[in-house]
Amino acid sequence: MLADRIHKMCKEQYTHRGMPKYFTDSSMSKEVNVNDLRFRVQLNDALLTKKYGTECPLCPEQIDRKHSFDHEGYVWTPNKHPISMNHVVIVDNVHKPQEYSREMLEQLADFAFEAQPYFVFYNGPDCGATIRDHFHFQAVEKLPLSNFPTANNQYINHPAKAFHWSGSRDDVIENIDKIVMTGIENGVWDEPQVNIILRYNDTSSKGMFYGDVFLRSKHKPDFYYENNYDVAPATFEMAGIINTKSRTTFNNINKEIIIKILTDVCISDSEYNIMKRAVGIQ
Repeated sequence: MLADRIHKMCKEQYTHRGMPKYFTDSSMSKEVNVNDLRFRVQLNDALLTKKYGTECPLCPEQIDRKHSFDHEGYVWTPNKHPISMNHVVIVDNVHKPQEYSREMLEQLADFAFEAQPYFVFYNGPDCGATIRDHFHFQAVEKLPLSNFPTANNQYINHPAKAFHWSGSRDDVIENIDKIVMTGIENGVWDEPQVNIILRYNDTSSKGMFYGDVFLRSKHKPDFYYENNYDVAPATFEMAGIINTKSRTTFNNINKEIIIKILTDVCISDSEYNIMKRAVGIQ
């Protein structure tokens, strides 16, 4: 099982590099109730010193191969600045840009099945992907999102524009792809601005895929520039883990600010309604 290999690899990383402070220091994390959804806010100040050289940091020759493994044309490696426990980056062996395709979505589903119960996800190039020039996925063992209630294929009271599906692999892929293609056809995007999460759960007799797509309009909220709040939402933020880089932002962030940040980076109500109609949601 891929999950066992990920566990072992990440355990070796924590032994080698040490456990991130915000995993164990209660002064660096807090819970914020957002419309009855439990968001985790954490101070990840290591992101302030996160720098890359002139070489692509995701090209295979730049990755620590002692603490990584190869699988299906991708290198699976621990994230050097993990957001949550057992957080890995899944890097294409070929240097090519981060961009959406149906083939990509099918690969994401395959990895979700193989790495169950991990969440495997994709950040669009203007939706939190720090490195846009080298295609990659990420995976993590747990997300608060799994406890967020849904109805009519949408999250209840979530500030962001999103859809949620459960069912067969083909049904989940088809619905997510239809949403993305609807956005392209209606001029919402050229390159889809989406955060996509897939996971597989085999606790039922048949097993089931779960898929989420968050619909974005921009990378950073206007709030980021106007008030110097250092939160540029990616999949983790949409899924309930808000990462801050400074103690000031960490101390000041609250329900209202989280709602403003997540709302501001998503598509408009009219665009959302177009997509709802495309998949038969009233």
